Amino acid sequence: MKAFPVLLRRETAFILATELWLACPIVGLGGDIDPVRVGGYDTSGLASGVAVLGHYAYVADGTNGLLVIDISNPTIPRRVAGYEGGGWAMRVAVSGNFAYVADWTNGLEVLDISNPNNPRRVGGCEVSGHAADVAVTGNHACVADELGLEVIDVSNPSSPQRVGRYEGLPIEAVEASGHYAYVAGGWNQGNSYGQGLLVIDISNPANPQRVGGYSTYTWSYGVAVSGSHAYLAGGIWDEQAWLYRDGLVIIDISNPANPQRVGGWDTAGSAVGVAVSGDCAYVLDSNAGLLVIDISEPANPRRVGKYGLSGWAGWVAVSGKHAYVTEGYSGLEVIDISHPANPQWLGGFPTAGPVTGVAVSGSNAYVAESWWSDGTNWHSGGLHVIDVSHLTDPQRLGGYDTGEGLSGVAVSGGYACVTTDYGPSSLLMIDVSNPANPQCVGAVTNIAVGPVVVSGSHAYMAAGSLQVVDISDPAHPQRVGSYHAGGHVADVAVSGNYAYVAEWGWYDGTNLHSGGLRVIDVASPANPQRVGIHDIREGAQGVALSGQYACVAAAEAGLLMIDVSEPTNPQRVGSCDPGGRAYGVKVSGHHAYVVDWGVGLHVIDISDPINPRRVGGNSSFDPTRVAVRDAQVFLTTDKNGLVIAEMMPFFKLVSHQGQLLKLSWEGFGPARLLRSTQLTNPDWRELPGHEATNAATLPISSGPDFFRLVKP
Repeated sequence: MKAFPVLLRRETAFILATELWLACPIVGLGGDIDPVRVGGYDTSGLASGVAVLGHYAYVADGTNGLLVIDISNPTIPRRVAGYEGGGWAMRVAVSGNFAYVADWTNGLEVLDISNPNNPRRVGGCEVSGHAADVAVTGNHACVADELGLEVIDVSNPSSPQRVGRYEGLPIEAVEASGHYAYVAGGWNQGNSYGQGLLVIDISNPANPQRVGGYSTYTWSYGVAVSGSHAYLAGGIWDEQAWLYRDGLVIIDISNPANPQRVGGWDTAGSAVGVAVSGDCAYVLDSNAGLLVIDISEPANPRRVGKYGLSGWAGWVAVSGKHAYVTEGYSGLEVIDISHPANPQWLGGFPTAGPVTGVAVSGSNAYVAESWWSDGTNWHSGGLHVIDVSHLTDPQRLGGYDTGEGLSGVAVSGGYACVTTDYGPSSLLMIDVSNPANPQCVGAVTNIAVGPVVVSGSHAYMAAGSLQVVDISDPAHPQRVGSYHAGGHVADVAVSGNYAYVAEWGWYDGTNLHSGGLRVIDVASPANPQRVGIHDIREGAQGVALSGQYACVAAAEAGLLMIDVSEPTNPQRVGSCDPGGRAYGVKVSGHHAYVVDWGVGLHVIDISDPINPRRVGGNSSFDPTRVAVRDAQVFLTTDKNGLVIAEMMPFFKLVSHQGQLLKLSWEGFGPARLLRSTQLTNPDWRELPGHEATNAATLPISSGPDFFRLVKP
């Protein structure tokens, strides 16, 4: 029996309907902890820095100076005061009764915040360059600028004095701890790459000295220090690799003279800020938003959650169960970082090469493997038949060496239809009635191939164009028709007399054309005809069907819901953009499972097609294709072969009405509801009568209650 608790704590005040808390669940390997927005305050300036102390967030808001935001109720933050210094507030640090503002124009500004409702300037100090960031340790403020690091004595806040300086390169961010300042450096002189992390000894403030460093070959934008590790945020576009390098870099600083990289996490864009709390690093990424990275094992960090931002990511601070994010002209966002989501990793089957397709039928998964290299020679992939009746321990039953790499697989009856990457044999019909000894019985050669689906007696291949193959006689499959789109056909789904085609955009040498969803009438397989079109600027890379809706994976636009009840006039009705680049989708029940380039798997609730919403996901692996069976998710990956995940039950809503407590959950099949009155030696007891439901209304007891859901 697998248990996945969500813990409910009810304070005494709860009886008066004043407070209800959901705490972070205990999740297994691969579980997500997705942040949820709970409130925000739209500033009128460019919010680029934030620090939190007690019930107040102090926001550096550009030309508006420093804003003081009351966050005692995180759902309704309110501005209580501010200080406009006439410059440009970039960052802020808070220590004791003072706020230290790095002002791009005026240098360091020192504000007395002993009365948050009336902050007042008590002192200031110019710096050699333009102040970009500030950190405080003891009686000294370390100010970063484009020329170096300034050390300022603030023992007398009304008269701060410059006492020392380290020069040599621009500095984007600084963190101080003990006798050291840890700075995120800019460009090397005469070098096209960034400096990375510098460790500067400030034990003698009058003579700060560089004692160590670690070059990341990236421009670094943010740094946080926790224990013996520094966490560096940076990113640079690599023209050759066509990706942003690094992102979050974890550096062991136990020996300040010799910092060493111990781990890292590639973000989807450019990481611009980082904060650390407990076992999690909260990374701001220009493309992906707020990422939650589990750093409990610094050598093996993993992303466990994400919150997409609508504006420009500026800075992040963490206090308790909330993250406070500045979002450019959108102001301050308050994010609850204790919200649970899933799915959970269960098992997998590693392959030597990248897996390009998977189909599930009965208790078996059929895996298509592409070409792979051992460093010296190239090897063909092939078809693997995997027994997945025991999800935690999948076993290979047999396979077929095609002599080529494979690009797709579909299963119908006792046959697997597989498509090859290269070579004369393009579509192979493989008899899998004996899983231990699959045999090729027929083939269609010299046609374009790609992902394949089967409907009735025909196979439909997305292969640049749409190819239709009659497989009624598996020994003699015959190509009977095709549809040639203007762009590249990336995926196809079939229902009744219609094929729904996902088409990339294309360039004709003069103009750039939009891709999108194409509806093809295949009532006559020999003569497919386009009857409907819905253009998508970003193009379409994946498609799946749910009743009268086509779910389209549309790259940077995310998941689009398109009403195809009138095939000649498909209409977009809703969308969900989880961030990243959506390029594959499958549907099971009222959930869409979206594969996202470089981000992982998103689970999106499509029960309301007009307002689809992300309810979970997993970023522990980078999938290429997805298949779904009931609550099991089968993912193909380049590095890990076949990965199997299972959707686990989670609470969706907890509320109260008078003396009644109302719970609702997503069970993904039967789920049992258990209750305990304590977590020390818990006495979990099942509440009968709820296994076939997804909601419960219970009387409020006089003591604390803890609830969890378990799968039978």
